[in-house]
Amino acid sequence: MKVTPYQKKEMCQTLRDALAIVEALPEDRSCRLCEHFEELRGYCSEWRSNVPSDARAQGCEHWESDIPF
Repeated sequence: MKVTPYQKKEMCQTLRDALAIVEALPEDRSCRLCEHFEELRGYCSEWRSNVPSDARAQGCEHWESDIPF
């Protein structure tokens, strides 16, 4: 596929705009999505403690998703 320099410039700007939108999206790092959290017990294996229900929506800095392997 060949494009003109103008088309290439426009495509790059569109991608930069899209990336800025994605980067600005808020991240959900709540306990319910964390690998360390056992929802049935309300227990966090990282902190070795039960998580108060009012803190579960916020999560913490140790949030971790599923390991991909």
